[in-house]
Amino acid sequence: MHKKEIHLENLKMGLDLVNVLTTFKDDVDLSKGSICVDGKSVIGVSSLGYPTTMDVVLHSDNEITIGIFERCLDNFLAKAVDDD
Repeated sequence: MHKKEIHLENLKMGLDLVNVLTTFKDDVDLSKGSICVDGKSVIGVSSLGYPTTMDVVLHSDNEITIGIFERCLDNFLAKAVDDD
């Protein structure tokens, strides 16, 4: 299992994420608080509301798959907020 925090600004980003996640053969979940949805489901991703920050969980122990997963999520990673 591998987890990353991501941020989605709008539905288009959500749909882009689904397109990326459907390329993985392993299960992928999105969790926000106590809510958990299938990361490959347009309906599930659409139900979370926007903008939102959530965790993406890849259910795989394969190091190659995890590496690809990491690179694919670069455009969705939650950015640290500077409080200056």
